[in-house]
Amino acid sequence: MKHLDASDQAASDARELPDIEGFERCEAMASHEVTEFLADTERFDPREVDHLRRVAYQDRAGDIDEAGETVGDYLRGDVRLFKPSDDASRTPAERRARMEETLCHEVGHGVWERAPLAERARWTAMVHHWKKNGDEAHPWVSEYAKGGAEEHFCEAYAAFTRNDGTRALLRQIDSHRPPSRSLAAGVQRIRSAALTRQR
Repeated sequence: MKHLDASDQAASDARELPDIEGFERCEAMASHEVTEFLADTERFDPREVDHLRRVAYQDRAGDIDEAGETVGDYLRGDVRLFKPSDDASRTPAERRARMEETLCHEVGHGVWERAPLAERARWTAMVHHWKKNGDEAHPWVSEYAKGGAEEHFCEAYAAFTRNDGTRALLRQIDSHRPPSRSLAAGVQRIRSAALTRQR
């Protein structure tokens, strides 16, 4: 992760970052690390996080849904991150990676929300095409990505913005697809459209 130098810190101070709450109880990331993570311009365009009002950590697990435990949610600029029930069995590095992945996924919901309907419809059609043609022919970013077009986008967005080994996973998945159905290109297209739209 890029640490804030003096010029980055000044730029970060000049724009409003969300309120960060509850991370004093979080073993994976401290409040200042969440702020640095969201301010990292090599990861996020500042406009991707400028709509966030609050990022809060809760020490209890989230609601359980069909896909399993919910470890985060997004609603109109508010992000909540929950302590996963299996957190104790993870190493500190694994806890940190999961928290970063969940945070990126939830920021992805905000990007999706602000993307033009035409781009979301294009992504949705692509996901329906993959479902129709079977999972084996078109690998998924994660099991959770199978939950629908928006969740699929957010999982791909998280892999794209984490810029660690998960980006290599996107390249591997894209190697099975024609360029017109590239996940990385689709994420970039929706990101650009969402950012252009909000000007």
